[in-house]
Amino acid sequence: MAVGLLPQPSLLAAQARGDVVDVADGAALQNAILWARAGSTIRLADGEYPQVLITRAIDGSPIRITGSRGARINRMIFRKAANWRVNGVTILGGIGRAMPVDIGISRNIMMVDVKLTGSTPDEGPRWEDSNGFVIQNSQNVVVALSEVTHVKQIAGIRDSWGVVIEGNRFTNSREGLMTRATHGMMIRHNLFRGWEPRYDLREHPDMIQFFTQQVPTGSSMVTIEGNYFSAGLDRNVQAMFIRAEAYENGKQPLGYHRDFTIRHNVYYGSSRHGISVSSVRGVVVENNTVISSPHGFFGSVPREMAGRISSGWQPAIIASGITWGRVSNNITALMAIRAESVGTKDINNFVYKPRVPADGVNPGKTFPGPLTAGDLPLSAFAVLPNSENGKRGRGADIRRVGPDAAIRDPEALMREAIALADAARQQDLTKDLPPPQ
Repeated sequence: MAVGLLPQPSLLAAQARGDVVDVADGAALQNAILWARAGSTIRLADGEYPQVLITRAIDGSPIRITGSRGARINRMIFRKAANWRVNGVTILGGIGRAMPVDIGISRNIMMVDVKLTGSTPDEGPRWEDSNGFVIQNSQNVVVALSEVTHVKQIAGIRDSWGVVIEGNRFTNSREGLMTRATHGMMIRHNLFRGWEPRYDLREHPDMIQFFTQQVPTGSSMVTIEGNYFSAGLDRNVQAMFIRAEAYENGKQPLGYHRDFTIRHNVYYGSSRHGISVSSVRGVVVENNTVISSPHGFFGSVPREMAGRISSGWQPAIIASGITWGRVSNNITALMAIRAESVGTKDINNFVYKPRVPADGVNPGKTFPGPLTAGDLPLSAFAVLPNSENGKRGRGADIRRVGPDAAIRDPEALMREAIALADAARQQDLTKDLPPPQ
């Protein structure tokens, strides 16, 4: 009889004693996944585990898979799964594009305090070719308080509803969160640091990107809040790039993005797109700090017009396309609200327009000290309350930024994901939104 068709005696004995099932090898883990009852905890001993495929939808309380970082799973795949929690373990990617975590056609999945990493032995992500995680055609998914490192791309997210990305550390990567057709999404209190682009491949990565290629709609009801995008080294890494290519190509009204809120984020770097939004109907960009590092180009013409070298642009807040909403209370090197952005309000922003490097050392005497090259501590961007920008309520409140500010109750985050999905489904994406009068 094939292994796993019947529960192992050790599993039956464990569940007779309580709701914790201890496993120490791949066969026992797969058996527990098949047979553990709702509400159980599957506790992994340290060691190596083969690829895990979960196709079971749990009715009732979720099943938890827990362990320490020493419990190392070679990939986790969810297909038509429901009500699973994974906590504490390390999950590794495979060769090529085999990502550590692959969530598809699933619901109520939560990854908390896990480490996702690639498989190549060298220290940097130069030869990695996979995502840290993928979420596709799923709903109510939480990735929180975790680390994703040593991968080509942090995540690919598409065609999903109710996704919360909270309090994570995204490091040692070449590309960020790439998102399409996702509705009801929260990206909050994350750290993005340590990007290493492949300039030989003409890479110019975005830490967060929303786009509309090969999907039926734009994204909607998205909040990007309290993230620290640290790119102060001599590298070309952009923070947020939000564009609706489908709308630009005539696909409307489904093609544009709707209802984005971007607040209390800090970007420090030397790429053009600090916060760039295009064809977003209803956007609020408020209380962000977008600062050029000393590696930014100070002059009239960048060294390379495509901006694909490490230096080349001053970071900016840009609103273009048919975008409307409000841009307020930000501190930024440059800002452009283009003519086609009907109804976009510019309120109480500080744009310091550096022309020589000294202009960016401490713009407006806003911060506690000079801003030097490198990955700076978040405290370097605390807005002094007695500065002019502090008095006028500009810039990010760093108490609300980064993993230290994260919500620590995972079940509260799952409730938030469910509420976001429910609210997003009330929209009628087939109806156009008229511009403000």
